[in-house]
Amino acid sequence: MDRLQKNLLSMWTAGERVCIDESMIKLCGRSVKFVQFMPAKPIKHGIKVFAVCCAYTGYILGYEVYVGKGADIEGTAEAIIDRLLTAADLIH
Repeated sequence: MDRLQKNLLSMWTAGERVCIDESMIKLCGRSVKFVQFMPAKPIKHGIKVFAVCCAYTGYILGYEVYVGKGADIEGTAEAIIDRLLTAADLIH
């Protein structure tokens, strides 16, 4: 967990309901190797980010940048959800 995530968690406590969202951050450059193409999204090219948010306010409690299949971390949906919830201190 990086410093930004620790600061986010120190300012906010999650309510009873959270949601996990997949988002795209628009990127027009070529210097990043893990740019994704998702034709169904409004932003077609960009950096893919998974975030766990408070369902009532939309406040981000944790996030993970998807860096592609070649990374050392497991990329299944179950593994991503587990890491996000653990990082947001919602499960122990």
